[in-house]
Amino acid sequence: KAAREFNPHQRIPEFPNSREVGPVQRTIYPAEYSRIDRITLASKRVDTVPSRIPIIGPREAKLLFRYFVSVDRCLAGRFALGYEPDEEHLTSLLTELLDQKGAELHPLQYSLLQLNHDLKSVESLLQVELSLTTNKYNRHQEARHTQSDLGVVLDYRDHIQNDFSFHKAALFQAKRLYRNSDGKYGLSSVYEAYNDVQHSGLKALDEFDDFPHREIEMRRHHGQRCFYLLYNPSMIGFESRDQEQIRHRQLRNDATSIFDYTQGLHLYHELLGDSSVQSFADIASLVCPIDDLELGSEDETQPAKPSFEHVLANRNLRQSSLPWFLVFGFMLGDAGSTDHDFLQLVWTGGSPKWQETANIQFLPPRYVLNIRVHGGLDPEHCNDTKTG
Repeated sequence: KAAREFNPHQRIPEFPNSREVGPVQRTIYPAEYSRIDRITLASKRVDTVPSRIPIIGPREAKLLFRYFVSVDRCLAGRFALGYEPDEEHLTSLLTELLDQKGAELHPLQYSLLQLNHDLKSVESLLQVELSLTTNKYNRHQEARHTQSDLGVVLDYRDHIQNDFSFHKAALFQAKRLYRNSDGKYGLSSVYEAYNDVQHSGLKALDEFDDFPHREIEMRRHHGQRCFYLLYNPSMIGFESRDQEQIRHRQLRNDATSIFDYTQGLHLYHELLGDSSVQSFADIASLVCPIDDLELGSEDETQPAKPSFEHVLANRNLRQSSLPWFLVFGFMLGDAGSTDHDFLQLVWTGGSPKWQETANIQFLPPRYVLNIRVHGGLDPEHCNDTKTG
């Protein structure tokens, strides 16, 4: 009955996103899909706001990954200079490297300009823009009310089929690894600046689920919203014996992770060594869900601060790396939230009414990184482009 009543030319309404509500468009499906298939897909299109960029294939993923690896190499290089870089310095450097203008001050091995040039050369529909918003606070405000050091907003604009466009965001609290008493990095090195009170505030924010627009936001995607960004030296900065243990654990993880769509194909080529972008030695900065740094209160043998070994026990090291997270977790995966109230929280700190409901005093992070990805040619620039 559903198949008989289905009109293949009916209009599928576009679900409004936080940027704008475009014109109502008809969703086009491949001709080989049956009418029942089309009904199912149409239902999914209406019921779910997209949260993944649909046109990132293996070539695009590799190029994006290469860019973020070059950024992470610059960060890891700070640990090899012989002094202890603090989280504030490293986060400032990261945001500079991920800002189109700021990146020009640093010798990136693979620049944003090269990324966009290579995307065009492989006939990709993607183009990437990066920009940075900075909020100024005194140290008291930053310690008590920001809850995070960095916010990242992904703004995907699909100029070919607008109902695939979306915004989503995530918040990050930065911690760096400290040397051991012998001046070296190892499995027992700890994230000394880890703070239980700060952790509790971040966890409360991540788990809060009573946003003012919750009833109408149920169609939006609510993935993990808050993470730790862990600054580490590259793996070659660890003691030799610890390097072997880390590599041994990672090889066991890699062996079972190579059959998972685009990211599995990427990992397959990385392990095979065909045009490898990120070697084991390159792995440095990690992104972890906040629960992964939580120490068990019942185990008195646990150190007061989480160690690198504690993180390693909970995570696949390669797939927790900052480049992997940004491409396969954030752009292609479930990380981040498209929730309207959470986006406003990252941008502005949220409304006073929301803060009163949540019983959380929150200021937006000092740095908010905006990653804008275009799918197809921006109509605003069409008049400036000649087609042959």
